Amino acid sequence: MKKIVSQEERIQLQKNAIFLEGHFHALHSSGNVTVLQVFICLLCGALSVLIQCYIQRPEWSLVLFCVVILFGIFFRFPVNHIQYRLFYLKTKKRFLRQENISVNWATVVRIDEDNYRISYMEDEAFGPDGKPYIVDCVATARDCRCVVKGQRIILVHITEKNGKEYDLPMIPKKEFTLFREKEKCGPVNVIDIIHVPHTNAFYIKDDEVLFHSFFWEYNMAVNLSKYGYESRYIVSWPMALFVYERMGNEFELKMYRVKGGRFRYGDILKKKRMKFTTGEPQFYFVKK
Repeated sequence: MKKIVSQEERIQLQKNAIFLEGHFHALHSSGNVTVLQVFICLLCGALSVLIQCYIQRPEWSLVLFCVVILFGIFFRFPVNHIQYRLFYLKTKKRFLRQENISVNWATVVRIDEDNYRISYMEDEAFGPDGKPYIVDCVATARDCRCVVKGQRIILVHITEKNGKEYDLPMIPKKEFTLFREKEKCGPVNVIDIIHVPHTNAFYIKDDEVLFHSFFWEYNMAVNLSKYGYESRYIVSWPMALFVYERMGNEFELKMYRVKGGRFRYGDILKKKRMKFTTGEPQFYFVKK
């Protein structure tokens, strides 16, 4: 593992690294109602009022209203994309300004395009029991197409001032020169190696889960079709979140219809059952 100390090394990470975006989409999912979206809605409403005042035809009110609604539906996804790109650039810039940054090589051992996961084994990384482990990292469909099994990637370990840790996988470009002496490695043994979705999984208890992300149409870190949503153009999406839940020796990504909270990917949450409810059990989550 190499610690990043100089400004030149930070520039290398900024310019010569392709960060996989699954982690960023999971972080961004909490902002499913954005300032940019609200601004565009207000702008469309103001335009419809101005046009109606100009033409002075009350019977056109319904037509203008329908046009504004269709305009909002059609441009909703491009607006979400623009807002996400701004979030991605801002967040990456903030990450690379942190004082505590280190990099290490890892090997891609599995790509799960159906569940949007990229599994990797980090060099010389061991769990609390002293044994190696494999991380089933959050990814997007595009991320899964950008890597191949056996490929060597770099993990960027970032610790913010508040103690929050992030492990961001990235693909080094040819111009990336940091830590190249450790790029090559021998065959990787993955037999009987434990899989975890996040390193915090080593510390959860039976009544705890790992937070993944919130439900919304532009959350590219989740294959929404597996949860009954074949299209991302959803008129109204449910108040729900995704968590990793331990099922025996494995972890399963589950969706729960509950109100959101101030959670981030990898947070350990306590799963609590709601009282005084009928029918199927209902749960809510609080940060540990």
